[in-house]
Amino acid sequence: MGILTLRPGLRALRYAYFDRANEPPRASGTVVRPPAPDKLGDAAGALVDQAVRACRQEEPDNGPTLVAIRVAHGGPGFDRPVPVESGVLHELETLTPHAPLHLPAAIRMAEAAKRRIPDADCFFVFDTAFFCALPHRERLYGLDRETRREIGFERMGRHGLFHAAASDVATRELRCSGSPGPCRTLSICLEPRPELAAVLGDRPIMVTGGLTPLEGLPGETTCGDLDPGVVLRMAFALNMGPEQIDRVLTRESGLSGLTGRRVNLDEVLAGTAEDVRAARRLFEYRLLLASGAGTAALCGIDAIALSGRYAGVGIPTVHWLIPRLMRGLQANGRPIAVHVVDETLDQIMALTALRARATVNTAPRPAPSL
Repeated sequence: MGILTLRPGLRALRYAYFDRANEPPRASGTVVRPPAPDKLGDAAGALVDQAVRACRQEEPDNGPTLVAIRVAHGGPGFDRPVPVESGVLHELETLTPHAPLHLPAAIRMAEAAKRRIPDADCFFVFDTAFFCALPHRERLYGLDRETRREIGFERMGRHGLFHAAASDVATRELRCSGSPGPCRTLSICLEPRPELAAVLGDRPIMVTGGLTPLEGLPGETTCGDLDPGVVLRMAFALNMGPEQIDRVLTRESGLSGLTGRRVNLDEVLAGTAEDVRAARRLFEYRLLLASGAGTAALCGIDAIALSGRYAGVGIPTVHWLIPRLMRGLQANGRPIAVHVVDETLDQIMALTALRARATVNTAPRPAPSL
């Protein structure tokens, strides 16, 4: 069986090809997409063709039988992976105003995959599906009802696939230890836009992410939590327009803004230069605050699980974090377990699509609530 994962991005299509989802990929790479958004439909087929050709170089006699396509934003109506079909594509088209940079690419890539690989089963896997179970109190912003209804302002995490994998690892380990009850997990996803989620069993209770990638922890270039008054000052006192403000907050802030140069999260977590140490202290402090909020939401924690491309580098940060959290908790006689998710995002996508294909005929998706 061949499994192809496709991750459409703003500038490129990332792909990976697996014989088995729990093993490293046989092939992986990046195909740069044309810059013109109006040409995306024409280019999608060519991009998928390049990915498939790279896969078949590894296995000339076999092609993908399962395709998993990542969708960054699926809204509240898509709470699980779904097959790529015309009704689903139409529903996603209606959501494009909420993710205008990401959804069109995912839709065009899915259409191209259905045409180019007609014998393969194609599934959408949603990073937001995990957060459809967030409590209502966690999703709400303190805005007036009319504004929320008209624009659809609700909080939604960004790294649901990673958090689902992390909570699954923590839950399995807790069960193996013989402890009763659902696992209370602080899931820390260390991606360029990092995110913390508090998970009870397999249900998210709290998340630092929000409606846009700006809310939450400071990222490599994103500001993180910010007083909305700062944006008003930027507009009125500095005479900045929406595009300028967006550029500063999304591409020139965060850890790179603090150091005055472009840095990656792993450099901040493991570096020794003075400017990097200052950025790390701020990041650790914000992570400590978020961990405290997640611990309070869960009424204690059993495990901390790291995921994302920088998960391994974050282990010393977790060991710095745990004693500070424990000072504010009543010891329950059991140490906090620390887990690291080894799977990449592509492996998680492949496993998710495999499980979805196995259950798609026995667990029909409820009607979407868009």
